[in-house]
Amino acid sequence: MAAAALLSTPWPLFNRPSIQLGTLKAFLQREVPGINVHARHVYLSVARALGYDRYNHISERTWLSESIYATLLYPERREIISRFWRRRSPDLPKRLGFEEIWPLVQRASEDILDGADWAAYQLVGFSICFGQLTSALYFARNIKKKAPLAKIVFGGSACSGEMGWSLLRAFPEIDFVISGEGEKPLAHLARWVFKREASDKPAPLPGLFCREQEGDPSGVNFSQVPDLDGLPLPDYDDFFLHLKSLAPQSRFFPKIPMEISRGCWWQKASPARSYRGCAFCNLNLQWEGYRAKSHERVISEMKTLTEKYQVLSVSFVDNILPPKDLEALFQGIGRLGKDLRLFAEIRANTSLEELIAMSSAGMTEVQVGIEALSTNLLKKLNKGTTAMENLEIMKNCEASSLPALEANLITRFPGSDEKDVEETLANLEFARPFRPLKTIPFWLGYGSPVWNDPACSGIKKIRNHPFYSRLFPPEILQALVLMFQDFRG
Repeated sequence: MAAAALLSTPWPLFNRPSIQLGTLKAFLQREVPGINVHARHVYLSVARALGYDRYNHISERTWLSESIYATLLYPERREIISRFWRRRSPDLPKRLGFEEIWPLVQRASEDILDGADWAAYQLVGFSICFGQLTSALYFARNIKKKAPLAKIVFGGSACSGEMGWSLLRAFPEIDFVISGEGEKPLAHLARWVFKREASDKPAPLPGLFCREQEGDPSGVNFSQVPDLDGLPLPDYDDFFLHLKSLAPQSRFFPKIPMEISRGCWWQKASPARSYRGCAFCNLNLQWEGYRAKSHERVISEMKTLTEKYQVLSVSFVDNILPPKDLEALFQGIGRLGKDLRLFAEIRANTSLEELIAMSSAGMTEVQVGIEALSTNLLKKLNKGTTAMENLEIMKNCEASSLPALEANLITRFPGSDEKDVEETLANLEFARPFRPLKTIPFWLGYGSPVWNDPACSGIKKIRNHPFYSRLFPPEILQALVLMFQDFRG
């Protein structure tokens, strides 16, 4: 039987299914009838083998998570990576030592590889986001050995543009890369794989890179679904079957991921710089523009998914919620009459009325784009908010009836100065009664506005982050363009 496997490897949150796999599986099965699609949540098996607490500790630290599978990819670099791990984890308990963790992950990964007939799949797809690069490469390499005829395709935010093209150049086990949204390119590829049309390679399609392509295709346009309401509901059956198969002591209450929209509508031009949107953000590399589902579709999807999977905890994975009619949307969700536990990321200028509507629908926690408590620095970040608005939403979320707030404070942003520091310290005095912000050092992300126009922030000599040199051999690294970038300035 024609079969495809979609894999999500460590290290996503273990307690929720992959929305990428769920959405792609449902779309493939609708658009390419007659194929059997298996969504394999590899990370769940590894989390169970390690223990969920240990898995969480590692998954929260990108460099640690990438280190484990870099060791399995390149055993000769184990000592280099071991020293790197120790320097990056001085605060972790001994049970999270490198020499204890990597053999456990290796055994769990080998069990996964030995436990499936990979040769039964003609197409194997990997979704790759933060912290998943080396684990995806490890599984792709070993699956290719077991199933040399299978076509392997990489996609996800870590494959956008030149990043994806460089992976195709550097790793022969990868046959195709999807840059941008995955549904239409993956269906296009699947039709070629399973129908075996006369051509020896699929017809060109924006966003689909293949090895035989001439030149550098990294600048091609994406292939996007025009109307998100036209997507089928995500299919999370494989995750819940996997969870049900675990021993009772290994089961947990999962959360369902849902999306209302794709992309980001905040694209206002910076008055002092040449870019649009938040200066530091590269979360929307795989989309062009902003699209949102209708209220009716969101409410219907919420009802169907929670009832089908008997779960009331739902995480909205949008980078930003729609800018209009949020009150009406959440009032509609509230009318479902369910005891929901919702999570979403929101802007700092979300109004009190909108927060109240969210809370009434079941929103218990929000991630708020605070980023700074200096209006001067917020202008440099091009957030479109002020320190007063940030303090206001921090205050509002202290009310027992409103969602709890989680937020970050970006430090070391290039171009910040003593005035920004002084204003931040002064405003922190007003924020003392509120839930503390988590400090996050600025990191330069591939494709972000600052990366695209470094001179605006006084930085230069951009390159892959030097930590990658601990993970990859020099001859491999020199061919790669990767998510975390370094700079001088």
